[in-house]
Amino acid sequence: MQLKIVLILFIFTSSFMLFSQDTNTPPLFPEDFGWEEKVQPPPPDEWIKHMPPGYIHEALPTHAVRTAYVIPSNRTMQDSAIEKLRYLVLIFQNWYQEQMERNGFGPKTFLFETEVDGVTPKINVVYALNTDDYYRTDPWTSVSQACQNAGLPVWSSGQVWMITYEAHVMNSDCSITGGFNGGASWGSGSEGGVGMTCACTLALVTPEDLVDDREYNGLIVPELGSYPMVYGVTAATFDGNTISSLSSVDHGIFIHETSHGFYLWHDFRNDTNFNGNMIGNGFRGVRGWVHPDLYPSNEFRLEYGDALALNVNRYFNGSQTYTDNTKPTVSILTSGSVDPVNGLIEIRFTASDSVGLAVALLRLSGNTIGEMALSGTSEDKIFRTPYYTPGQSNSYTITVYDVQGNTNNADTAIVPNTGFNRAPIPFIRINPSEVQVNEMTTLQASNSYDPDGNTPLTVEWDLNGDEIFDTTSSTDLTYITQYSEPGTHLIRARLTDALGAQTVSTPIGIRIVKYVTEVPEAHWILYE
Repeated sequence: MQLKIVLILFIFTSSFMLFSQDTNTPPLFPEDFGWEEKVQPPPPDEWIKHMPPGYIHEALPTHAVRTAYVIPSNRTMQDSAIEKLRYLVLIFQNWYQEQMERNGFGPKTFLFETEVDGVTPKINVVYALNTDDYYRTDPWTSVSQACQNAGLPVWSSGQVWMITYEAHVMNSDCSITGGFNGGASWGSGSEGGVGMTCACTLALVTPEDLVDDREYNGLIVPELGSYPMVYGVTAATFDGNTISSLSSVDHGIFIHETSHGFYLWHDFRNDTNFNGNMIGNGFRGVRGWVHPDLYPSNEFRLEYGDALALNVNRYFNGSQTYTDNTKPTVSILTSGSVDPVNGLIEIRFTASDSVGLAVALLRLSGNTIGEMALSGTSEDKIFRTPYYTPGQSNSYTITVYDVQGNTNNADTAIVPNTGFNRAPIPFIRINPSEVQVNEMTTLQASNSYDPDGNTPLTVEWDLNGDEIFDTTSSTDLTYITQYSEPGTHLIRARLTDALGAQTVSTPIGIRIVKYVTEVPEAHWILYE
């Protein structure tokens, strides 16, 4: 088995932030439209029970991503399926490399399994024993077991699997059934993960499709079926109305689901449909990263909290040797009824690890809402968050990472007391987020809001990631700036409401390049 890191230099349009009827205030998280299944990893070592008789497990030389393509007994391989999957692995790897650097952690990315040439991504083809209708029932389990039955150790340690399988059916009304998207990981140390999607998402994954701006209504895509596609029937309206938009969505689904295999959780901060976080609804905006010149309103980025966690993730540090698998300890000291302080809920926690602490992430109802770096072997810290609903039980989780990528979680339920001013909910955007030296870029906080309506809001900007705010307080939530030197920076905003409550946003990375010739036409990998 060969593993390879390929380092290559490359020469919601409709928002999901729906308003609640009672308060006219946006909800904290998007509505669940059902495009993704909520899945859990199987019990540890369950995978070994489904391996062939006499199977002897050989660990990989390092942590790596592996790819499987499952074909039921009554199905055939899609045209160019292997080439498409290889292309996805490469663009996936390169995107992470660029985004980790943009977030300040250097060009880190994952390794992948290769063919014997040490370069070409290996696609493990599984000719499954059952017909497609079998795999349409609980694919999360049945497709994984098909791989295991074929000798692929899905869910074993040190491996994250990107799996796609043929099972979709195009109906006479032009709808598609049999689709599935899901991903998960136990997430500590070397534990494995899986991202899985039905191969209907493979149909339009080509460089040509990504820039095909024809409306898809009435077009036939043989890989999907023999009927012409119908807008709003073949695909959801929030996936756009062109071949390009569907292709962008399909590219993003593969990366989104496999990233759950790295133990990344949804994050909807600074996120809208086609414009935002890879692990939010911004996954649909891949084309904006590949072709920023053609799709400037689309953005596809790695959120800072995820980059902070991946910085110590074993899959992103393939050259390191790991000697410790002991999980850190974490305890949350805040629970029950709590008074907000300056509009924020304070959540105190302690953590310890004999090797060294690295990161803490805060989640509300499974969605990431906060992050902080840790250091040393023992910490006593406080998360301060504007993300809460007064008078109701709010379910928080803190995940702590140590320097060797081991993780542990602690949960708490907090009921914020009513009658207190709430701090603003920040929402920032950078357009464009990749610029030349001295080129203007626009920083926007205009989608930020105050849950109590205590306006006007004022904003200050940290322009270089040093957590010192470089601009004066202003009610103009848009700021235009430029940079005189190439590099990467993190940009934050501090929002203040009319009563003085403040919130600091999670940062977004910006890249500044020196000359026009250094600005790539596309972040691109072609396949033959």
